[in-house]
Amino acid sequence: MPTTRVRGSAIAPNPVLIPSRSVRCAIATKAPLADGCCNFHSPTLLHRRLPVAERFAKDCTSTIIPALRYRDAHAAIEWLVRVLGFTAKAVFDGPNNTVAHAELNFGNGMIMLGSASNPGSRPEDWAQPDEIGRRSTQSNYLIVADAVAVYESAKAAGAELTIDLREMDYGGKAFGCKDPEGHDWSIGEHDPWAPSEALPC
Repeated sequence: MPTTRVRGSAIAPNPVLIPSRSVRCAIATKAPLADGCCNFHSPTLLHRRLPVAERFAKDCTSTIIPALRYRDAHAAIEWLVRVLGFTAKAVFDGPNNTVAHAELNFGNGMIMLGSASNPGSRPEDWAQPDEIGRRSTQSNYLIVADAVAVYESAKAAGAELTIDLREMDYGGKAFGCKDPEGHDWSIGEHDPWAPSEALPC
């Protein structure tokens, strides 16, 4: 997909009733609820109370898009594309070699990013990893077909590894690394969307 370059300048849902473990099992397997198996009176009540996403989330490709800030956003885009395999969907240049806004695709997922110096980005509310001892409050998880290939790419680029490549007990290989500005990335083969065995009720 070609990169678009131009010159230029979430409301949290209300809390929902948490289902019992038995109900979670039924949801995972799409199995009918057994009589007396949970603390709901009927499957009808379950369907009426739980699907908050059906009321709030739009039916589109990806409904959660992480947003990141970089001091050198152009260099960050180049690194994310070259090392982790992102595709630059759109990059909107700002003044003084900054990035006003960028959208990078990874499969059917996306991140947005921009320069840390952009006006209106509430700098008093944000901190870059190098300002807080290269710590992070979140990590982005990439689902990959071959974690070994991405691991070798990250190692060749000199990425700081936070978790070495290993076989995970929940399935597939995974590792963790930081990008050049200290943002955390988790890369793994485990697909949380894939059907899995339900927990015993």
